[in-house]
Amino acid sequence: MFIKEVKQYRRHDFTGEMLQDLELNGYEFYECNFRGVNLSQLVTRGCIFDHCDFSFARMSGSKHKNSAFVNCKFYSAVLFCATFTDCKATGSIFTDADLTGLSLVRGNFSFSNFYESDFSRMDLSGINFSNADLRKCNMELAVIRDADLSHAMLSGSSLKKADLRGTRLDGVYMNDVRMSHTKIDLEQAVVIAEGMGGLVS
Repeated sequence: MFIKEVKQYRRHDFTGEMLQDLELNGYEFYECNFRGVNLSQLVTRGCIFDHCDFSFARMSGSKHKNSAFVNCKFYSAVLFCATFTDCKATGSIFTDADLTGLSLVRGNFSFSNFYESDFSRMDLSGINFSNADLRKCNMELAVIRDADLSHAMLSGSSLKKADLRGTRLDGVYMNDVRMSHTKIDLEQAVVIAEGMGGLVS
């Protein structure tokens, strides 16, 4: 059971609890279970969630600032209109999560898994997606400026009409990434050409 006066939880099972509309500042959760829990309108600031399971959780309208979600599971979680500002979610899995209206403001999502996620028309500028699994993602019309996609897996993804200017692409296999009317800068053009076997002189 969640007790507001308790600031740290380990291996706690919150299944069945109603935790919506809570405001959490500086709480720590380690290996906790939030599967299917109603977390809509939840607000977190400076919280730590380490190896927690948010699968099937309802997190619509939740807002998170300077919080860490490290190695967490968000399988089929509802993140409708949720906002993550300057958050760290390294190694977390977002497969099959509902990202409709999701807002990611900067933050570190390196080594995270967004396989087959829909980022179309989103603003993903300034985000660290290095080494992330972004295979078969829809990034059409997305703004991904000054971000870090180095060594990310983008196989089968679509970047049609996306804006990638200023974003790191080193170590990315681009051969089967769909690009059409995609905005890139000169440095990126060189990286892409060299990755496809071209010799730039």
